[in-house]
Amino acid sequence: MGLAVHHTTQPSTGPVGILARQLTPTTAGHTLACLYAADRYHQAVTEIGPRLREGQIVITDRYTTSGMTMQRHDGVEPTFLDALNLPVLPADLTILLTGTPDIVRHRLTNRGAHNRYQDRPDSTTNEINYFHQAADRLATTGARIAHIDTTNLDPEAVADQAASLVLQTVHGMKEAS
Repeated sequence: MGLAVHHTTQPSTGPVGILARQLTPTTAGHTLACLYAADRYHQAVTEIGPRLREGQIVITDRYTTSGMTMQRHDGVEPTFLDALNLPVLPADLTILLTGTPDIVRHRLTNRGAHNRYQDRPDSTTNEINYFHQAADRLATTGARIAHIDTTNLDPEAVADQAASLVLQTVHGMKEAS
């Protein structure tokens, strides 16, 4: 479509993100939450902010909502996670990909766990609940949150819906300025 788009992920591929990835297997709780948040702050200053100032659209695979979700598995309180994550550069749009617990569990089993939390028997239901709670808390700050129920969608349909939401947001921002 001729738009300048930059894709990134959390944890980032920068020095703090690399450290976070290295320490994730042996670190937990508040320490890991702070490390991931430090990566998010560093990435906002060194990667995301500069790309936005250049007029690019930045698509981030995982961001604040993930930070407010994953450490809940380690027992970190939502108020601590909110204080740690809410001051970071806010997303213009957060898209939550949801599905029924059975479908999510099936997909995780087929794909393989990406972290130590996903192997727990109750992790899928807990993670879905934590994501919804984090999204609700973000929404109270005025954040724009969209949900795509992926239960009965193939990856292309999910991508089409996500792209449509991003384009709506971009066009809305241009009209507002």
